[in-house]
Amino acid sequence: MRFVTASLRQRSLAVLTAAAIAAVPAFSAGAGQALAEGDCPALFVLGVQGTGQSSPDADPTSDTGMLGQVLSPLKSAAGDLVERRYVPYEAGFGGAVPGGQAPYTKSVKGAIDKLTSQAQSIASRCGDTKLAFVGYSQGAHAVSQLAKAIGGGGAGISPDKVAAVATFGDPERPEGAPTFPGDAGRVSPAPVPG
Repeated sequence: MRFVTASLRQRSLAVLTAAAIAAVPAFSAGAGQALAEGDCPALFVLGVQGTGQSSPDADPTSDTGMLGQVLSPLKSAAGDLVERRYVPYEAGFGGAVPGGQAPYTKSVKGAIDKLTSQAQSIASRCGDTKLAFVGYSQGAHAVSQLAKAIGGGGAGISPDKVAAVATFGDPERPEGAPTFPGDAGRVSPAPVPG
C-alpha cells in the first residue's frame, strides 16, 4: 500500500507541477520575484478534501488529509508561483464520521457552491492567474461537477482559466475509465507545452 500511495502522490505532484509550469508565462511577476501579500500567483490550486477530512470550520491553509500530502510538496517546490487553499465544507457523510451532519448530496452541493464561489472570486481578482482544482473522494465528486459546469460554459469561469483538474477516488468515474480522459493508454502527464 505504501508503494501505491507514493506512486499516486508522485503522479499527482507531476500533474500539478506541469500545470504550474504552464501557468508561469501568464504570470506578471518574474519567477524570481517574491509575491507580496494579496498578489496573485501564476497558479491557484483549490483542494476539496474527502469525507471526514473537512468541516465548515476547517483551516483552508492547513495541509491535512490526503490532499495535504499532494499540495504541501507542490507549494514547497513551486514557492510563490503557486498558492493553494482547501475548501471547508460539511464532509461528515450524514454524521457517520467527523465533519458535519449533512447528508451526502447536500454536503457535495455545499462543497460545489463554496468551490465555485472561491474560484469566481480568484478569477475576478487575479486576471492572469490560472486555476487548478483537486478533489479526493467526496471532494472529487464536487470538483468533477464544477469541471463539467465550466466545460459546459457555466459556473461563470472561463475554461481558459483552468490549468488542471485532478480527481482521486471520484465516485462519478466510470468503471474502466482511462487515467487521463480522452487519452487512453497515457499513464503520465503530457509534456508542458513549450
